Amino acid sequence: MRTKHYITPIHLALLLVIGLLPIDARTVRFSEREEPLPNPLKGWVIWGEDHITPPQPVTLFFSYRSWRQLEPEEGQYDFESWEREVWQYWVERGMKVIFRVYLDYPGRPVGVPQWLVDQGVELSEYDEYGGGWSPDYENPLLLEKVKDLIVALGERYDDDPRVGFLDVGILGHWGEWHTYPREELFASASVQREVMNTFLAVFSNKKMMLRYPTVWTAKQRFGYRDDCFLTDTEGPEDWYFFSRIRSANAEEVWKTQPFGGEFCGGGAGAIEGTVEQPDECLRLIREGHFSHLGPAGGSIEAQDDAHQQTIDSMLKLMGYRFVIREADLPETALGGNTLQIKFTVENTGVAPFYYPWPLEIVWFDGEAEREDVQTTDIDIRTWLPGTHEVSLSVSAPSPSKETQYNVAIEIPDPGGGGPPVRFANVGEEQEGAFILGSVKIQPASSCTRWQPY
Repeated sequence: MRTKHYITPIHLALLLVIGLLPIDARTVRFSEREEPLPNPLKGWVIWGEDHITPPQPVTLFFSYRSWRQLEPEEGQYDFESWEREVWQYWVERGMKVIFRVYLDYPGRPVGVPQWLVDQGVELSEYDEYGGGWSPDYENPLLLEKVKDLIVALGERYDDDPRVGFLDVGILGHWGEWHTYPREELFASASVQREVMNTFLAVFSNKKMMLRYPTVWTAKQRFGYRDDCFLTDTEGPEDWYFFSRIRSANAEEVWKTQPFGGEFCGGGAGAIEGTVEQPDECLRLIREGHFSHLGPAGGSIEAQDDAHQQTIDSMLKLMGYRFVIREADLPETALGGNTLQIKFTVENTGVAPFYYPWPLEIVWFDGEAEREDVQTTDIDIRTWLPGTHEVSLSVSAPSPSKETQYNVAIEIPDPGGGGPPVRFANVGEEQEGAFILGSVKIQPASSCTRWQPY
């Protein structure tokens, strides 16, 4: 029978008041596994429209959708078709989406709804990038209806466990916030601010990424995306991604908001970059604190063993990677008593985990059944790269006879739609939980030796 309790971190003074520690406490040390883990919300990203078996392990897929498709009739949104046609295939495989909505996509049909064009919103045709139509972003009606669209997106997706991150698209070619070289077609600063403020107002839970950092956006709840990773990530001019990050004083944003990227040139560009500049790819991931790369990343076909090693090294480095170094726990305890468990976790990745997923203590009985699950209030978002000490006050189960329990830790997906976060350790796992060790629990009526901590 599975029950849940709520427990809190404790310190030494609290232990002296409420807890006793058995004299047989011991330290267990663990080894790190070599291979990368395709953990949730990090790593390679794949195109959502390509329902294929990815050659690389992926947990994220990317999907565009035009406004015209999402709102074919004014005020009538068709999110279901998008989710059914693109999302469902990947969500059934435990993956989460990064999405972007666009009004203008070069080489594709008009993205602005026809009903809005009929109401007088003008489109300007251009020839660059295969040609397309850019809307009049200064039209008040367009801005009003765009804001309605963003509100509808927030109402549907801000609490949706299928959504990993979202790109703040809408404006510019591909929703990438530029109309280069036709800069006269782009939205004014006031329109840009209206769009961003609307996203901030309706998306309080999901993490969002912008194309271009500014001093103002660096103070808001936005992460960033590098639309041309490796090619345009670092250079001497002020338009390079890292240069913009520095100019915006956004060097610390990664600690609370995600950074993503995609290779220029699609799949060919991803292969070329990882084959020809492997060390530079790793350096940029490290210095830019990138959590994910794609959407061509998940479809990279390894050219040889050395290339696959580079791909694996990049996956290991991206985002978070939690390694348990050691744990302190008793050999025996009395049923129903409070005992202390400590462990040391190192994040060997380049970024934190960005959502408040729970850290749980799980007790497995002698039949490997979950007998008790205790939810802690540890905030794993604070596990930045480096080492962290965790101390917990845990309630022991109350068996009717002496029972050997396995004590495990796990970070499950609170939405229930995907796999848990796995620890990058050599050792035993049960149902996604990592075993710290075993504790023999005596019935509360038993007599055993105890001494103050």
